[in-house]
Amino acid sequence: MCTGASSRACPHAGPGHRGLRALLRRLQPLSAGLTYELVLGWTYAIALGRRLTIQPDVEYVINPGGMSSDGNAVVLGTQTAIEF
Repeated sequence: MCTGASSRACPHAGPGHRGLRALLRRLQPLSAGLTYELVLGWTYAIALGRRLTIQPDVEYVINPGGMSSDGNAVVLGTQTAIEF
């Protein structure tokens, strides 16, 4: 791949590449203030018999939705599986 080269000088960059760059430039004002979202998760499946499993889930979300102005979040969940 070409890095730092214009699309004319790079044989890998075709018309689609130029269109993508133009689209990203137009979307840049919409992404002002966005940073990143990081999710740390823990889950563990617990067998409650041969056919029943329960799986608790805990997630810690840093910058939910990519907004650094929002606080971090803790998400709790449970999944249950019954095998027939």
